[in-house]
Amino acid sequence: MLSPETLVSPASERIHTILDKLHSGLLVQDRHCAVEFVNQAFCDLFRLSRSPESLRGLSAQQMLPLLCGAYADPQAAAARLVAIVHADQPVHGEEVAMQGGAVMVRDFIPIHVAGEAMGHIWVHRDITQHRQAEVQMRLAARLFDRTGESVVITDADHVIQVVNAAFERDTGYTSREVVGQRTRLLASGQHGVAFYEDMHRALDSRGWWQGEIWNRHRDGQMRLAFLSINAVPDEQGAVQHYIGVYSDPGRYEASQRRIEYLATHDDLTGLPNRFLFNDRVRQAIGRASERGEQLAVMFIDLDEFKLINDTLGHAVGDELLQLIAQRLRDCLRGCDTVARLGGDEFAVLIEHSSLAEAEAMARRVVELLGAPMAMSDRVLYVGASLGVGMFPANGRDSATLLQVADVAMYAAKAKGKRTYHFYTSELQLKMDQQLQLEMGLRWAIERDELRLLYQPQVHLVTGEVVGVEPLVRWQRPGGAWLMPAAFIPVAERNGLIDGIGLWVAREACRQVVAWQAAGYQVPRMSINVSAAQFRHPGLAGLMARLLAEHGLDPSRFVIELTESALMADPESAHQQLRQIRQAGLRVSIDDFGTGHSSLSCLRRYPLDELKVDRSFIADLEHSTRDLEVLRSILTLSRALELDIVVEGVETRGQLALLRELDCQVAQGFLFSRPVSAEAAVRWLPRVPAGLERSDAA
Repeated sequence: MLSPETLVSPASERIHTILDKLHSGLLVQDRHCAVEFVNQAFCDLFRLSRSPESLRGLSAQQMLPLLCGAYADPQAAAARLVAIVHADQPVHGEEVAMQGGAVMVRDFIPIHVAGEAMGHIWVHRDITQHRQAEVQMRLAARLFDRTGESVVITDADHVIQVVNAAFERDTGYTSREVVGQRTRLLASGQHGVAFYEDMHRALDSRGWWQGEIWNRHRDGQMRLAFLSINAVPDEQGAVQHYIGVYSDPGRYEASQRRIEYLATHDDLTGLPNRFLFNDRVRQAIGRASERGEQLAVMFIDLDEFKLINDTLGHAVGDELLQLIAQRLRDCLRGCDTVARLGGDEFAVLIEHSSLAEAEAMARRVVELLGAPMAMSDRVLYVGASLGVGMFPANGRDSATLLQVADVAMYAAKAKGKRTYHFYTSELQLKMDQQLQLEMGLRWAIERDELRLLYQPQVHLVTGEVVGVEPLVRWQRPGGAWLMPAAFIPVAERNGLIDGIGLWVAREACRQVVAWQAAGYQVPRMSINVSAAQFRHPGLAGLMARLLAEHGLDPSRFVIELTESALMADPESAHQQLRQIRQAGLRVSIDDFGTGHSSLSCLRRYPLDELKVDRSFIADLEHSTRDLEVLRSILTLSRALELDIVVEGVETRGQLALLRELDCQVAQGFLFSRPVSAEAAVRWLPRVPAGLERSDAA
């Protein structure tokens, strides 16, 4: 038996050969997550084009992108892999969904020698066929029990083994009465010997028989049924069972038509489904290729459907989907196709379409779906984002055209929703880069790639530093620095913002303690909180615990929020702000003037400070209008008893004008660019002699 130590240490060629023959995929990594061994089965399971030998020595950063592409949800898979390694606890039999509907089960085995972590082993097994068999068995059992047709199963001698509920309903016999009896129990006497001989010859020669037959009900009445019998052979080909299905002849024909319809159409809207849509796109591509024409495939995703479904219920959501389907039908030509792909996703095929014609149709669809939706008892506003892929420029098959249209649709959402976007190769490159950014961001905290820089807030009369704002940056592998605008929106979309926000707050607290210990004073520390973080009800409690852990005074910390964070849900925002204030922290509105807050909103919220956005300062020396706007903001703040901090001060001319307006505090490159904690001590004030350092912040 191979011990963990044997696997982690250099193994013999014989052992490697044995491990390569295993059907299970095996990956061994050292304590730093570098690959020490991988077998061929692992490469096959993850569809890696590289050989096992070429993977050895790869770091986790190099290996993760190779593996995650095989998972059904690469982002969630990356997060889970990181969590497993970080926990360093055994994981056994964890099922994971892979691309193409495959299912694998994985084990994670940490290796410890004398209490020291030496690495870990991943074992993966493909259980797709096993799961599919289980699903088929469950479906068959459910179908047998729930089908509306009478079903009887006999042995090779026509002795009844089992019947379903529909059989009991249609014949009047209970299961207890017929199991163990021969099927002649149901014989009506209406058919001669030749009828049954023909039936048995068909079963013997081809394994099935279909036809109309008279049966005797338990009450003695004769009833006509359509009977379908199929022979079930064993592994040697000998008949083991017969399955008979009885149905009403008229109902059988209607059911067949219904089944055929549901195989190709969406039951709720009556639109073609994905299967039929793909078939029509394939046919349209064939015609377009022969004629040298273009065609367009559009991918449509409703913008606010989930909110409506969650708040108003599925009945309203279903009615809305039906109304949208009708609008789409009404705006298309007879030769075009609209389909519902599932959920709130639709697709449109526009044949004989130039780029300009496709754009005109995309614009029309967006306008139609953005118009008010008159429901039975209410009017709803939804809107849609739409992506367009063109044949032959963007793809030459149905799957590719749908894929590129989907990519373009996400680009439309990124532009602000309720619009359309055409696919381009540059867009695909951008999406790939975005995915790499998202995957890298999941590792940023673990790999200590986030950095805080600090910028002072200066009193314009005394010149003293009265506050500090920490600004997060991401230093990617290779040395490139990313600004928050490049990765914070990504973090918000993918649920990573909480971890980053917590890291920023904790690091800021740690740095304040370090400065205090070195004899420096931090009069006030402002911490930015995103709209996504602000929506979490535990924000005030989290900040209070952090400050208590570091022994810091909450009154010297300011929570900075944007106007949009407040406007999304005013009532919840008011309650959240009240809790923050009760925790002893101050509240500031960052980038004031760029959102949509009104005077009544400012009066209603418990605020302490406004930070005037840099856009009002940039042209201050040359714009009378900007000067008057700033004067009005200062007057408003004094009336509401709010402090003011002006951002983006870069010139002495701007500074002079701010002093004329009696502005008290400003921040910007004129005073200092954002700098490291070590460099910040050049402008941080020293703790006054005789003042305890523990009281400095």
